[in-house]
Amino acid sequence: MSIANIEQIRKNNYVLTTNLYCSNHLQENKEVNIKNIAIFKREIELLETKKNNLSQKIQQIEKEIELFFENSKERKEIAIKDIIQEITKTNKDSFLYDICSLDCKKGLILRDNNKQFKKNIKKIIE
Repeated sequence: MSIANIEQIRKNNYVLTTNLYCSNHLQENKEVNIKNIAIFKREIELLETKKNNLSQKIQQIEKEIELFFENSKERKEIAIKDIIQEITKTNKDSFLYDICSLDCKKGLILRDNNKQFKKNIKKIIE
């Protein structure tokens, strides 16, 4: 707020308040500011709603990822079980390897009669 000179007072019909001459337009500015505040509050509410929706989508995607990895882990376990069944179907006398351990990443770890570790199960089954 600034101090008005006499010409401004006459021209704009200012009102005298506490040593300063204030414009009648201040009331209009106040109303505009109130409207702007209401608009900003609404925009903030909309942004918060969008944020909440995105958070829900993120949680849903995280659950889908967890399910995917859980399912892929089960598939690996099933694949290893299938390999074990295939090995046990083979005549044990002609099969030269013992199952030493299972590893979901590497597959079956086998060893032969000389206790040498073998990792390539495909060659053994073929």
